[in-house]
Amino acid sequence: MSRRSFLFSMFLLVITLFSLSPSYAQVAEPSSGVSFPAQVNVGGTNATITGVGLRKRAIFKVYAIASYMDSSKINKAADPYTQLLTDGPAKQITMHFVRDVDAASIRSAFEDSLKNNIPSYATSPAKKNADAFLAAQVDMKTNQEIVLHWTQGGKIDLVVNGQSKASFTDPVLARGIWSIWLGASPISGDIKTGLVTKMK
Repeated sequence: MSRRSFLFSMFLLVITLFSLSPSYAQVAEPSSGVSFPAQVNVGGTNATITGVGLRKRAIFKVYAIASYMDSSKINKAADPYTQLLTDGPAKQITMHFVRDVDAASIRSAFEDSLKNNIPSYATSPAKKNADAFLAAQVDMKTNQEIVLHWTQGGKIDLVVNGQSKASFTDPVLARGIWSIWLGASPISGDIKTGLVTKMK
């Protein structure tokens, strides 16, 4: 084998190994065709995908969604919803929009869901931060993303299209936001089930 052929073979081997690496692996949401990375970095912590889902309104697909949690803290013998709704382990939610949605509609949808998932919402101490969270929402275009981080102490980071939009420290609001998809009153039973399929 010539030196050139050998180097080319090694190049192909390296590319193959990288493609098989967990950090390059992808998990697809089948109904939308959107693929999410199998692992992400949340505040310096490696987080593994716990599942995916699709938000629909009537017959329209709105966004594909993926959930992540600190890889070292996932316990497949424990209740997945308790783990994903408990402060401590680093977590992420990624919403990948598959249609254009205006900011007003996003705010309205979030607010309706928070009312159902934060006890005594109107008088809750979390209401002030919830209002700021809603105000930070912007118009979303197809293939744009909202990313939410929840780290130790109830720290919430809102990232839109790769840009930080707002940060809060509020465990009640953090749990309320995650409960939109994973709590007792989720916006979709199918999403709730789909977001924990890889924790079982």
